Amino acid sequence: SVLLDQYIWVDAVAFGLAALLLSLAMAAWRRRRFLTDIPLMDIKDIFIGWVHVRGLVHTDSPLNSYLAGEPCVYYAWSVTEDWERRTMEEYVDRDGKKKLREKIERGAAIVASGGDREIFDLVDQTGGVKVSPEGADLETVPSFSRSCGPDDDLYFGMCPAPEVNDTLHVRHFNESVLPVG
Repeated sequence: SVLLDQYIWVDAVAFGLAALLLSLAMAAWRRRRFLTDIPLMDIKDIFIGWVHVRGLVHTDSPLNSYLAGEPCVYYAWSVTEDWERRTMEEYVDRDGKKKLREKIERGAAIVASGGDREIFDLVDQTGGVKVSPEGADLETVPSFSRSCGPDDDLYFGMCPAPEVNDTLHVRHFNESVLPVG
């Protein structure tokens, strides 16, 4: 009887987890379907709510992106740095003897990031609309992508952040923009 009660508890937890995962999957599917069903329309036909429009970007005071210096109305940039850690770990071999081996972990850490945006006009053949990029899903294009070491002026010049622990002395600079025009 006690064993049966334990299995009922396990079944209840498993059922609850399955129901939670199913509801999360359904919510993700509904959101994806909602976003893919948003119609692409001319600017003159825009209505209140979610819309998908395309056109040329215009502004009287463009921003200059941080890394590429490209005129734009939105940019986002990041700098990551590669690292590698070596540690010793203890393990038991086939004969049951304790031994040490070297473990190598590799990764990249974000050492700096940023960006900026401004309100702009989007114009197509039917008219124009003022766009506030706050919270908008913008289709950006890559404007800068480069990796370098500390002998390059870019390494500390555009990212004065100190190096991460266990650095491999390689930084990756990436930027994307919504260009003017």
